[in-house]
Amino acid sequence: MSQIQYFPFPEEISKEVLQFFFDSGFRRNGNILYRTSCCGCKDCLSYRIPLDQFVPSRNRKKLLKKILILRFVLNLRI
Repeated sequence: MSQIQYFPFPEEISKEVLQFFFDSGFRRNGNILYRTSCCGCKDCLSYRIPLDQFVPSRNRKKLLKKILILRFVLNLRI
């Protein structure tokens, strides 16, 4: 069974504090930092992609187009 550790922050979080938490495997949603924390398990890993350096491959671009078309079709059916 998975467990989640989370820390709500009432005020703005500094870049240094955010980087510390990101380096420790935390993710962010608004002002809440969280990560999975299961005793003896390391299966859930958090990865960050530096978007300013990311260049999608041709395969990823094709996949994105397929996903966008699928979303459009699903929205029409709803």
